Amino acid sequence: MANSSNTYSERRETLLISSGDVAEMIRCLMAKKSPIKIQAGGWSMDPFIRDQDVLTIAPLSRDMIKLGEIVAFKVQKKDKSFRLGMHRVVQVLDRENYLIKGDNTSPDPDGIVPRNQILGKVIKIERNNKTIRLGVSQGGGVLALLSKHNLLVPLITFMKKLKSVFKRRKSP
Repeated sequence: MANSSNTYSERRETLLISSGDVAEMIRCLMAKKSPIKIQAGGWSMDPFIRDQDVLTIAPLSRDMIKLGEIVAFKVQKKDKSFRLGMHRVVQVLDRENYLIKGDNTSPDPDGIVPRNQILGKVIKIERNNKTIRLGVSQGGGVLALLSKHNLLVPLITFMKKLKSVFKRRKSP
């Protein structure tokens, strides 16, 4: 009989999985044609995706990936290993190649990402048990253009400040 004190649940150990391994696991799960949920890490897509948000990633269909969609993709690092990235499509070059960029990153995009490196697309964002709108269905092109030229985050920051000014004026 196995010693139950050695089980994972009783030891409460944390398993360390590299970002590259996570990307490979997502690729395998997407092959099953079923959406998965993962927790975001980092701020490169802030304010749309924040650190610790829960993202639902759906497998790609045969349809073309649309401008403005947020995709999960494999990023090759300098040491030739991979990590997982989730950024916005800012330009559709053709059916097989996409220019990808984080909304809150440097002016340079991640580069051209071939479709075979794209693992799936983000279809839902959850923050504090609430669903956050993606804003892609009607304004994907606008979001992509603003992100591509590093105007999205400054515009949102300005809009938030403007909103707070109007709220103060409305208060008695």
